[in-house]
Amino acid sequence: MAGRVAGAAAAARGGGGGGAGAGVSWTRRIAQGMLTSGVIHAVSDTVAQVVEGARAPGAIDLGRVGKFATVGFLLHGPFFTTFFTAIDRVLGTQRTFRMAMLKSTIGQIVAFPVYLAAFFAFRGALDGAPRAQIEQSIRTKMWPTVVAGTLVWMPANVVNFVLVPAPLRVFYVNLVGVGWNSYLSLVATAKQQPAARPAAAELNATAG
Repeated sequence: MAGRVAGAAAAARGGGGGGAGAGVSWTRRIAQGMLTSGVIHAVSDTVAQVVEGARAPGAIDLGRVGKFATVGFLLHGPFFTTFFTAIDRVLGTQRTFRMAMLKSTIGQIVAFPVYLAAFFAFRGALDGAPRAQIEQSIRTKMWPTVVAGTLVWMPANVVNFVLVPAPLRVFYVNLVGVGWNSYLSLVATAKQQPAARPAAAELNATAG
């Protein structure tokens, strides 16, 4: 299965061998995914900062918004555009509940942990965090986030695979993900909060 997914992802990146027209279509899908993800991630971080502002009022940190938008543009959009294309090539495009459950389960077991590891690494790199801190962030934050994400994304992706046309799936994920990405932004920037208590200090030490 892993080999088939990898091969399908490679075929997707190459336009499926369908000639220039297929290549243009793939380029358009990637561009749409990148732009949509970049905008939604910017909105999500702004929402996260507003939530934080309820406790500590202050101006929106545009630099932080830009970093989160960069994650959406360069990581989230290309990653999930490729994943959705690859899984359709491997398993087909039937929009049944059984197939949606299978695709959603594969997504949560295979794609989601890989994406979160990349997310915490990329977000930490944008903040200039040292390698040891990024690795600790992945070790301590990724699996609790996978569990939390499963509660959100299993039902959301079943709807995605059953009802949403393939070209709109990344867009749908981004719309659903405004709240989720706001949560991710709060998790990723937890180090900005003061380490007044031992529990808080331990959490902040894992920030990405």
